[in-house]
Amino acid sequence: MGFRKNADIFHPARFWICLWTMVIGVTLLDLSYYQREWSIQAWFIILSGLLSFLVGVLLQAYKHRALIMEKIPFDIQKILSPNSRKGFMYAIYFLFTVYIIAYLLEWKIMGYLPFFSILREAGRAEWGVFGLHLLVGSIPIILALVSEAFIVLKTKKTEKIVYSSIFFLTLVSYFFLLNRLYIFIWGFILIIQIHYLKKRIKVRQILIFTTVLTGLFIGIGSIRATQFVGNFIYNVSNMKYSKEYANFTGPYMYVSMNLENTARGIDKLSSHTYGANVFDFVYAILQVKKPIAKYLHMDKYQYLVTSSFNTLSYLWYLYWDFGILGVVIGSMLWGYLISMLYYKMRSNPSFTNVNMYGLTLFMVFLSFFTFLPMMLTSVYHLIIMYFLSRYIDNPKVFAHIKA
Repeated sequence: MGFRKNADIFHPARFWICLWTMVIGVTLLDLSYYQREWSIQAWFIILSGLLSFLVGVLLQAYKHRALIMEKIPFDIQKILSPNSRKGFMYAIYFLFTVYIIAYLLEWKIMGYLPFFSILREAGRAEWGVFGLHLLVGSIPIILALVSEAFIVLKTKKTEKIVYSSIFFLTLVSYFFLLNRLYIFIWGFILIIQIHYLKKRIKVRQILIFTTVLTGLFIGIGSIRATQFVGNFIYNVSNMKYSKEYANFTGPYMYVSMNLENTARGIDKLSSHTYGANVFDFVYAILQVKKPIAKYLHMDKYQYLVTSSFNTLSYLWYLYWDFGILGVVIGSMLWGYLISMLYYKMRSNPSFTNVNMYGLTLFMVFLSFFTFLPMMLTSVYHLIIMYFLSRYIDNPKVFAHIKA
């Protein structure tokens, strides 16, 4: 059904069904002794959220039932404007300059880089200066814009050298921070860009690309964890199978324990926080996150099955804030909005619409692991991606803005 001929595998409903079928299927393998049978209440709330997302998508599908959609991949010549080359150049130069200045200032203030610290994991967790660190988070947007320029433009030799240098410097400098999330954000957006702007992506190609990204993910993780014993994850996971299959433990537990933690939290929760999670980015800007968390006695780790795996699905944050209504309405609204972006992109292809859809679909992709839309960094990514992509589509849009 999801991969029939000419079907778009990145349609929000199709993508959601495939993603959560995989997540629930992996979780139900029940390979760890930490896993338990879920209550009827937990099953009801989890499935209500997943189905509500599809309802939101279908509402948009019905609204756009008569819409004429562009063929995939889109016709690049219709998207490119006479000023697009200039737009890419100034957008990339601007964001890279902001990034490198913020990076050097943060390095100066902190006095070290995580890669060179004695305790790398602790150094990574403590590294950051509010405000500057947000700008350093521009990394995936820089990489995405550079990769997009290579995809759609016939770059000149000088441009290739400059763009390649920016890409390389951004990637290497990010490597020293020992983080992995931004590599995945860029990689996911790149798949979307190729799919809609270059050629239709096949499932086999996605699997290969995902394998490469996963290898990089694990590689950075192994550098961060050199002070731990080799089979640490297996030993703390209480697995039902032999240690000779320990390499499967990390991926399995990082997928399955999110729903296990969510299910346990649903059963244990006795009061709600009414927006303290969903509007986390607002409180972060106002610098009142800690006072609010202290006032409400918030501890997102209080209902974990085991402290060794402390991530939770997006469902938990909606439920913790607003209960079953938050899960149903929040999921439906999320599905409605992502579907709106999809149909806008399919009917009116542009760099703005493709990039915004790629970024928001990545947030959907990580919905089993966390709730990215509530984070300040994610809001910053959306804002900077929107305005820079708009500039690339048509630099003249901002010509009237006076300094």
